[in-house]
Amino acid sequence: MLLARFRTSGIAVLLAAGVILAASLTACGSAEPTPPPVLTLPESLPLAATATVATKLPRLPNDLTYLQAGKIWTLPAHTQQPKVLAEVAAGSIVDYRINRSGEVLAFRTGDDLLYVVNRTTGDRVDVQLPFARSFVGFTLSPDGTYLAVGDANGLYAITLPEGTLTEVKPNPTSEEGATTWIPTSWSDDNRWLIANLAVFDNYPLYLIDVRTGELRELMQGCVGEVPQGVWDTEGVWLATTSCGEPGGLHLVKPVGGLDWPVLRSTPEEASQSLIPYGWEVITGDRLAFTQYDLDSGYPTGLYWLDADNSLIPILTAACITSEGDRCLPIEYGFARWAPDGAAFSLYGVENDIVIGELAGATLWDVSRLLEGATNFQWSFPFK
Repeated sequence: MLLARFRTSGIAVLLAAGVILAASLTACGSAEPTPPPVLTLPESLPLAATATVATKLPRLPNDLTYLQAGKIWTLPAHTQQPKVLAEVAAGSIVDYRINRSGEVLAFRTGDDLLYVVNRTTGDRVDVQLPFARSFVGFTLSPDGTYLAVGDANGLYAITLPEGTLTEVKPNPTSEEGATTWIPTSWSDDNRWLIANLAVFDNYPLYLIDVRTGELRELMQGCVGEVPQGVWDTEGVWLATTSCGEPGGLHLVKPVGGLDWPVLRSTPEEASQSLIPYGWEVITGDRLAFTQYDLDSGYPTGLYWLDADNSLIPILTAACITSEGDRCLPIEYGFARWAPDGAAFSLYGVENDIVIGELAGATLWDVSRLLEGATNFQWSFPFK
């Protein structure tokens, strides 16, 4: 099945489809950023948990993208002026993904329409699944050449920019009710998908061979918890925590059979003392994650697992202090990291927003400037 495909040039206004693409979506950019050097960490770590209330958005080393007022915005690296990246003429955008190079953007509207745009070429794909049922989840491959989509019927892989659609797995039947695949990440070679299988209030995690549909269970689910897996160049980072009990993180190499080799892991002293969440692979064989304390032995905060498997506390505090001793809670907040680890965004449970830059050891409270903004994602500078 071939999906609708369009090519845009210059400043595109696609009123027929109800989608307005900003000029930056069709700029003549380079999709291959120069590999960044491994970030040198500041000498004084952890960072002081004090944020300056920003009167202007800070100049950052990477592009920061976010949702606000139904539009996708980007704050280009080294600038202080955000720009609209995509919007729809009627309705709003409710979710999106952008790949690490910043070249390919996928977004879903409130009317349940799904689009993919290449900012370099202007190619656009309108995703239309065979049964036109509501989208449950979607994720872009790292190089932006594939999109995985889950809906009420099954899991699909779409080649980009051709728009060729292939069914990977139908949603399985279950005595507990309807099930849906929620794809979360692709392997670097675009062969494997990590996906949760939503079964009522349970979300076991699976590894799926896109070519054959073969399944391998990575983690069993617990009611109310959503297991996570993140691709590295050598394997998959998984948590050893179970149903709220502390554990650690380890990098496993999925191979034949059930006895998968462990390539890396958190230090032994921390292997049963972490409640990690939202881990991301960053440049230099590093892994960034948020630690939830819950009396597990390690303070709440942001941590890195360095290339030598040492645990580096980036920011350890229950909250970040802002203007007037206002406390911006870290616990149960959601941190996202720039691909090289040079900056991060922290979205708090009370809608507080903090941006941090490691080189300057600086935190900014941008809650007022970005009021209502959500879904922060980072990419390399797109030029």
